[in-house]
Amino acid sequence: MAGQAELVVDAQALLGEGPHWDHTAARLYWVNIEGKQLRSYDPKTKNEKIYTFDKKISAVVPAAAAAGYLHCRTGYTVSAKMSRSSGLLR
Repeated sequence: MAGQAELVVDAQALLGEGPHWDHTAARLYWVNIEGKQLRSYDPKTKNEKIYTFDKKISAVVPAAAAAGYLHCRTGYTVSAKMSRSSGLLR
């Protein structure tokens, strides 16, 4: 039986990209490029967190040891510590 798509967050993003499911944190991460946002959704609590940056970002991928990498749309990659203590990963 095929799954059914469901709108869980009405973000109204102009350019939402790079969805990434973090199995460890049980959260969906994605970016709103035009809004310069990293967004994180917890389906268990139905809670969304929004982090806004000075530059457009085009992707986010949590990495080993609770770190993560943000890719800026300007063409260079910024390594950003995204630890649970910083609040960027839960």
